[in-house]
Amino acid sequence: MTQWDEGSVAAELLACEAERRDREPFTDEWPDLDVDTGYRIQDANLQGRLARGETLVGVKLGLTSEAKQRRMGVYAPFVAWLTDDMALRPGDPVPQHKLIHPRIEPEICFGMKRTPRAADIPSLLDAIDWIAHSVEIVQCFHPGWKLRLADCTASNGLHGRLSVDAAWFLERR
Repeated sequence: MTQWDEGSVAAELLACEAERRDREPFTDEWPDLDVDTGYRIQDANLQGRLARGETLVGVKLGLTSEAKQRRMGVYAPFVAWLTDDMALRPGDPVPQHKLIHPRIEPEICFGMKRTPRAADIPSLLDAIDWIAHSVEIVQCFHPGWKLRLADCTASNGLHGRLSVDAAWFLERR
């Protein structure tokens, strides 16, 4: 059994992505892996991406519906990082040769003009610059999509690619 820590899991996830290789969930080998540790792995993964030249461009929220949260046994959304390497322009082909067990999800994308002043609806609405439809291509490093929430968090919320058509909205402002 491998002895895992945040850095080695982040490196393994980057290697799996580069090699388009799946693997069993980390929680099978590291049963005490929790969501907080998953976020530290996610941050280490982001540092690896930034070190290889990617640029941080946004965040992803997942498990935003109460029904999905109940199904997953959590009571809050999770957050993941988006880099420029993950972005697709509308009409670009999905690079299936770079993804692991991809699936597609419709999303709503918010462009922010600033950080909200408070955690309330009026501050959030005031901070939004634009809203666009988008398509997220999620990927899973684990066969059969069998994983626990800590694996999902460590795997950057299963994010693969995002295609956003914000131009249509920006042209009409």
